[in-house]
Amino acid sequence: PQDIMIIFDISLSMLAEDISPNRIEVAKSVVRDFISSRTSDRIGLIIFAGKPFVSIPFSTDYSGIKNVVSWLSPYLIRQDLPGLSWTNIWDAILLANMNHSGSKSPEKSVILLTDGRANVWIDPIIAAQESEQSHIKIYTIGIGSVHGGDLFYTDSFKKKIYFYDEKGNKLKADLDEPMMQKITETTQGKYYHADNRVALENIFSEIDKKLPNIIIEKTEIKNIDLTPIFFVLLLVILAIERAILQYILRKYKLLRQTNIDE
Repeated sequence: PQDIMIIFDISLSMLAEDISPNRIEVAKSVVRDFISSRTSDRIGLIIFAGKPFVSIPFSTDYSGIKNVVSWLSPYLIRQDLPGLSWTNIWDAILLANMNHSGSKSPEKSVILLTDGRANVWIDPIIAAQESEQSHIKIYTIGIGSVHGGDLFYTDSFKKKIYFYDEKGNKLKADLDEPMMQKITETTQGKYYHADNRVALENIFSEIDKKLPNIIIEKTEIKNIDLTPIFFVLLLVILAIERAILQYILRKYKLLRQTNIDE
């Protein structure tokens, strides 16, 4: 089976509502459907914001993986603490490479889903070059608007809450498509953009086709005791042999009687 690592951006901006009801809920739903479509792959999950974490090592427990995806939230990472906020794509790819390193799978892939640009640590292209050397294909998905609109979410009081950067300016959509395209070019993958649910569903459907399910055929070997069969055959042979012998004897006596009469 092949190994597929899903890298899931859970930065605060994933709460933005430019995709209804918001980016992260749509992404979670579509990722769960993708996992359901697989049959024998090992799937892993890395979540990240300013720092990546392995949420699920490679596993075939699809039900368990989908349950974890359902619980994903930006609040799983304390993004109010130093070093845990923003978008650390470089580290996330390196962590995926590390998890792939011990794999003997003939096919190794990464699906990176993010709504922003790498704004901390090192250029992700360096990590992608390492992926390429390890024969790991990366498929990148940019989710959300690319038009630079203000990002916000609606709180429980139906009030719009805007995102702000460290300088107090409203945070705007900032999807770095050239960077993600470069990552995929480096690793022989492909970049996709989704600004609505249908587009994201179509993207995962196409990726699903690019990562064909490998069906493992199992040959079941059963040991059959042939002794009874041989015993029955032996009895049949003995019975046939006896019948032939009796026939010959009868025929011999008949011929002998005929000779005497003459």
